[in-house]
Amino acid sequence: MQQSTDGHHLDRYAEKSVGELNALAEKVERSNPADSLAYAQKAYALAVESGDLSGQMKSLLNIGRSYWLGGKLNQAVQELTKGLELAKAVEEHRLEVEILNALGNVYLYMQNFDRTLEFYGQGLKLADAIHYERMAAGLLNNFGEVYKILKDYGTALMYYHESLSRHKRHQRRADMAFPLVNIGMVYCEMGDLEKARQYAGESLQVSRLEDHFVGEGYSLHLMGKIAHRQGLLEESIELYQRCLNILSETADVNLRLDLCVDLYHATKEAGDSHQALTYLLRGLSIAKGLEIDILIVKFYSLIATHYEAEGDLGKSVLYYKKYHNIHKQMAEVEQQNKLRSIAFQMEADEYLEKHRAYEVLTEQLKEQASRLELQSKALKQSYEQMQIISEIGQKITATLNINHVFEQIYQHTNSLMEADVLGIGVYRNNEDVLEYPFYMEKGQVIPTFSIPLSSETSYAVWCLKNRREVFVNDLENEYQHYIKGYESTSGELMPSLLFCPLMVNEQVIGVMTVQSRRKDAYTQYNLDTLRILASYAAIAINNARQSQELAQEVTIRQKTQQELEKLNRQLKELSEIDSLTGIANRRKLDAYLQEEWERSRRDQLPVSLILVDVDYFKAFNDQFGHQTGDRILVDVAKTLEQSLRRKTDFIGRYGGDEFAVVLHNTDRGGAVQLAEKIVDNIDDLAIPLGEKHEQNCLTVTLGVATLIPSSLYFPDQLIHAADLALYQAKDRGRNCAVHFDELSAGNNDRKASLFCKPS
Repeated sequence: MQQSTDGHHLDRYAEKSVGELNALAEKVERSNPADSLAYAQKAYALAVESGDLSGQMKSLLNIGRSYWLGGKLNQAVQELTKGLELAKAVEEHRLEVEILNALGNVYLYMQNFDRTLEFYGQGLKLADAIHYERMAAGLLNNFGEVYKILKDYGTALMYYHESLSRHKRHQRRADMAFPLVNIGMVYCEMGDLEKARQYAGESLQVSRLEDHFVGEGYSLHLMGKIAHRQGLLEESIELYQRCLNILSETADVNLRLDLCVDLYHATKEAGDSHQALTYLLRGLSIAKGLEIDILIVKFYSLIATHYEAEGDLGKSVLYYKKYHNIHKQMAEVEQQNKLRSIAFQMEADEYLEKHRAYEVLTEQLKEQASRLELQSKALKQSYEQMQIISEIGQKITATLNINHVFEQIYQHTNSLMEADVLGIGVYRNNEDVLEYPFYMEKGQVIPTFSIPLSSETSYAVWCLKNRREVFVNDLENEYQHYIKGYESTSGELMPSLLFCPLMVNEQVIGVMTVQSRRKDAYTQYNLDTLRILASYAAIAINNARQSQELAQEVTIRQKTQQELEKLNRQLKELSEIDSLTGIANRRKLDAYLQEEWERSRRDQLPVSLILVDVDYFKAFNDQFGHQTGDRILVDVAKTLEQSLRRKTDFIGRYGGDEFAVVLHNTDRGGAVQLAEKIVDNIDDLAIPLGEKHEQNCLTVTLGVATLIPSSLYFPDQLIHAADLALYQAKDRGRNCAVHFDELSAGNNDRKASLFCKPS
């Protein structure tokens, strides 16, 4: 648990200098961001007072980092921007680099990649220009983080290895932990668990030697993911929990969010669904605290999917509605971010091309480096047509009709690239197949077909399982990079083909493919274009599919509202209806009496209450059995309902063999008349009691009370009065109705005392 910082705690450092306070802020920023923030704010105040510009900039950097590590991202941006403007004004270049890096980190947490790449790029150029090697190496690692998130693993590895190489050259062992664990994480995502374990071990060793708690936490997290991938659930959960223990000292928000998701999956797979859900709810709470929509949406989607799998439709619909409400607001911002991200990606790749003087450790990295120039050209071409693609995306995501989605995709894809075949496959997890509801070949619609996920000759299955694109321009010579053998799933074999996974919130929901009869038909630009279209298609298909499931061919908002209202009505009815008799239960009865009391108090109208008791019911139960007794209670309830004359009259089960009738705007005479009618109607049922009873047939006894509500009386007093009248009726021999006024015999003092609750 973190120790909070109060005024007395800070007074101990009142005599500290600006530099000493900033040093303290840096020392505790990972273990206690709250204390770090307090030190930095104190340092800033002293620096402003003394006119120390350098101290002001350093303090603003530490304030921004403390807000970032504490999850207050908007405040972090505000303080860091102030520091950046000051650093530029006085040409403090080293601090300018550090602030640019910190701003990039904040926007990376926000998953605003265009701003992230902008600040990292500016920082890296300036760091190289002033020979600030440590920050340059750190920024290279951070570039790798961006590409890892974007799943461009080859480019991510190049940045990580360059970062690691620079740290090694300058023997900065503590700083090596981050690129080491990041390289391991990429290999884990690529399925190379041996290499992932190797780098995780190196990172953990370095972190422990240097007392680097953050590095140790990330290393344990990676080891947990490796164990999870191997199916070692107990080991995985234990490693994740150890990582959480480290987090109590590091307070790393980003890692906590990842752990919530990973612990959810591992715990659910281990069979503890209830505990698993608590991790998602914890993650949602953290995401809401950060006020980052893309993180909140991610947890809404996971929670909705969880409840759907558990069969809790009500909660599933609720969280899907929350997901879609936020997702729609994000759509326009996301489209603009995609446009800007490509521009910054081109700039970052140009930088990487100029500064790739480092050892390439794997053959995969060499191939990626050789394609760098071609990729850059393709990105430029892609950027020029992004506005067109953005407009296409808006049309695709504007409809919830899945057939319209397919039609829009087909029409526009053919205008951007060759597409003798265009197919969209949707993953059906309940059948473990990839189903193609839409597949066009040479302008003809192919009937729906499926491919089992066990297939080893399907590019689509490979794409889905590996969550990576397929790029083939010569089928006969390139198929072995992806599959063991090739055969046609539908129609003729195509020499050139592209496949892209359809991703929503890091979950693969299907694949999209274009294919051509011509060899060498596609370029990197075509793949980039398809990747962007696939991202739009994934959103549109996911929205349309959920609309079909939850809205049943109406818009998802309308259906969601209907389902929620229906569920709320059902829940309300279930909570207010007596399951045996079908009339209102005690909870509903009490609520209705309170409402009627308030209405009548405002209008100064009389309220009457009739308590109905079934005579000798216990003895009847003992003789004939509970099932017969239950049937009798049902018959009595129906008779009471039939005895009521107005819609405003209300009946409920008071408890056991007792019922209550609430009468709106009914005086004593009207209430007694209805009570006597009830006695007669029950008599008319002629339900025999058997030879053991003095009475031949079942009867009821009623207590009646009437009041005009005022500040002197409460509903409980009306019930008490009716109860007293009921006991008086029993004393008179049962099978009758007695009004409470008969007990007071017209004596107002007597009446008032009877209306008081017993002490």
